[in-house]
Amino acid sequence: MRRSIRTSLVLGTTLSTLLVLLAAGAWVYFGVRTALVRQFDTSLRDDAIVLTSMADVYPARFKFDLEAFRSGEFMAPSGNAYFQVWLDSALVAFRSPSLEGRDLARFEGSLEAPDFRWLDLPGRGRVRAVGVQFTPKSDDTEEDEFKDAGDPVKPSVELAADYRGKPATLVLARRMDTIDTFLARLRALLLGLGLGAAAVAVATLWLIIRKNLNPLDVLARRIAALRPTDVSRIELPSVPSEIQPVVDRLNELLERIDTAMQREPSFSAHVAHELRTPVAALRSTLEVLRSRPRQSAEYDTATGECLAIVQQMQEMVESLLNLYRLEANQIAPCFESLDLCESVRASWEGFEAVARERGLRSELDLPSSVVVSSDPGLLNLAVRNLLENAVVHSDPGGWVHIEAESNNGIATLRVRNSGARLTPEAVRRVFDPFWRGDEARGSSGAHIGLGLSLVKKIAGILGGTVEVASEGGEFHVILVLDSSPSRASSASAPSARPR
Repeated sequence: MRRSIRTSLVLGTTLSTLLVLLAAGAWVYFGVRTALVRQFDTSLRDDAIVLTSMADVYPARFKFDLEAFRSGEFMAPSGNAYFQVWLDSALVAFRSPSLEGRDLARFEGSLEAPDFRWLDLPGRGRVRAVGVQFTPKSDDTEEDEFKDAGDPVKPSVELAADYRGKPATLVLARRMDTIDTFLARLRALLLGLGLGAAAVAVATLWLIIRKNLNPLDVLARRIAALRPTDVSRIELPSVPSEIQPVVDRLNELLERIDTAMQREPSFSAHVAHELRTPVAALRSTLEVLRSRPRQSAEYDTATGECLAIVQQMQEMVESLLNLYRLEANQIAPCFESLDLCESVRASWEGFEAVARERGLRSELDLPSSVVVSSDPGLLNLAVRNLLENAVVHSDPGGWVHIEAESNNGIATLRVRNSGARLTPEAVRRVFDPFWRGDEARGSSGAHIGLGLSLVKKIAGILGGTVEVASEGGEFHVILVLDSSPSRASSASAPSARPR
């Protein structure tokens, strides 16, 4: 199943929005709850302090004065507030009528630092309670003053021992119905607002994403509308910056395809043109040879001419094959340490005769050795094409100068020749296959304009560069290679040596 950018963005943003809203809602809810509980605890503590002031201990009696709470929430059986007083661990001095005989859990803190807890009161649910330890007021009044005190609002209890000056424990609890109701409404409100905000955010986000990703749909339709022969540039109005690189790379691809499509018929035409001349010469020679019986010497001469023509055609085909294999990355270089000067000297031997025949003065300014890390076959092919280009394109009676050097791990081979008549525009085209710059590159089929194209491809494969210049009637070619220690041989595939 294909992943949708729109769906991924909407789901991802929706989840993140929900998480943010959930976190914000939880923060608001618990903040409000904490504030309310803190305020409620303050109220409990104040009530507990008031209650502790109502306790009195006599020599044989404990009295709790509840005159102020006669009609309060502590007195009614269905009240929401409860308290209980202990004089020791077992003696319950008093419990509020609202407890209806139940007991609260006993715990205690001080009046300065009360202990607050949540308690589960049977039949009443969860309540908030505060426990404090205090010392009831002591009184020396005689016990007889309380004999007729039967008012339940002013309860008292007889004591078996004297508890004057001893601490007592008060636990005060109250239900939080009002606060619980408010918090329930707050939860519902926050949940509703969160879901509503999430729904609005999702709808808004969907519209925004749909609008901003619409150029992708337009781009897809434009690509789908392209015909097999239509490689025109794609122009989109108001393209977002994130999509512009895609459009640019696509247009670059279309330009390369257009260049290749234009080059293919031109390449075929060049090949047909270059083959037509030697094929016509070969056919003419054979037809003349067969027109009447010949002497053996004439046959030898004719077959020699035919052999020379076939050799020229073979060299052209091999050059085309090497260029194709280089462009298709079918040649894996196998790097090893080689002597560039030795390769130049060995290749020059094959051109000395041609140079003398054309009356060229040659100068080889080569050191004893220049070590490079290169592929033997590719290096020799590049050097042969450089030397052939210089010898063939020099003017008759001109000169060829070859020099090499190594400096800081970089090996440089410079080949110069006289007789250059190229304009700056023509210099930029010397690496184009089949391009002819002057009359020296005639239509005999011997030189078809692939030499420098091969050199440039080889330089790129070997990790080097090649530059050309033409000034003052001289043509310069500079080949730069790596002269560092030999790199490891390629393990991907055996080197396909060009011939």
